[in-house]
Amino acid sequence: MLTNLKPKANEKITVLFKSFNDYVS
Repeated sequence: MLTNLKPKANEKITVLFKSFNDYVS
C-alpha cells in the first residue's frame, strides 16, 4: 500500500513544483 501511495505523492509534488515554477517565472 505504501509503495502504491509514494508514486502518486511524488506526482502531486512534481505538479505542484511545476506550477510554482510557472508562477515564479
